[in-house]
Amino acid sequence: MSDFPDGWALTQLGTVTVLNMGQSPKGTATNSDGDGLPLIGGAADYDGDQLIASRYTIKPTKVCQEGDLILCIRATIGKVATADGEYCLGRGVAGLTPIEMNDEYLVVTLDRAGRIMVQNG
Repeated sequence: MSDFPDGWALTQLGTVTVLNMGQSPKGTATNSDGDGLPLIGGAADYDGDQLIASRYTIKPTKVCQEGDLILCIRATIGKVATADGEYCLGRGVAGLTPIEMNDEYLVVTLDRAGRIMVQNG
């Protein structure tokens, strides 16, 4: 891994992002009526690179902000989307807030890594 361009370095994801692991709210605090924050639980809440919530919660546990990256970490590992608003993060996803790198570059990098894992999986 020494073939990097000048100024580039190999690093861990945790050094260039703030990681927010999802935590599902209690089932009694969720609904499909649109009451509360949209809940992203996993790959079923993605349509391509867009987030499409079917559940909502009035008692959010972990919350991401607009612009954060939402990464699937269970079942369909590696799917990534950019949050277009606040969402409650369920346990099948993690939120990433880029702090040391361009967020668009991070999306491309995560997407490519996810495709490589699936191909080799």
